Amino acid sequence: MTHPRSQIRAAVRTRLAGATPRTEAGERVHVNRTTPLFAKALPAILVYACDERVDGTPDGPGGPTRRMLDLAVEIIAAGEQADAQVDRIAAEVETAFDEDDTLGRLVESMRLVRTEIDVDGDGDTPIVVARLGYDVVYWTVREAGDEGVAPTDLRLKLFSPFGPPVEPEYQSLTSLMLQA
Repeated sequence: MTHPRSQIRAAVRTRLAGATPRTEAGERVHVNRTTPLFAKALPAILVYACDERVDGTPDGPGGPTRRMLDLAVEIIAAGEQADAQVDRIAAEVETAFDEDDTLGRLVESMRLVRTEIDVDGDGDTPIVVARLGYDVVYWTVREAGDEGVAPTDLRLKLFSPFGPPVEPEYQSLTSLMLQA
């Protein structure tokens, strides 16, 4: 089974370098930070997870868990125009996620929270790196263990009438959270 973080990184790559690439980096979007990059293969984008916080983990087996992922979209360019190129690509990346901040409903939200810019001027060719930090909120559901305990389910109905006679009209909050 693929971890949701892997699915998120793949969805970001598809969004940026899919059939019609959305940035000057074209198809040079990699879903890890260990891809060797050479000046001739720049500009490029690296997508990787930095940190993840878990909120609302159920006490028992099964149930939904809210996760907040710190995702980096790192843009790397080289040459005399690297600063301008990094800025253009950063604007293209931001626009790509402003259009749909749920990655096609894979996540609850994806929000840009910071940009860090570094320059490496030690070689003949200056290299500029802009790291866009996104907070990505998503949900996972832990399956019940061998004990056979079903996940808890909270149900909701917004309009009257309420109570047992109209129970089939109630909506499952768990399924609503997973659809969002």
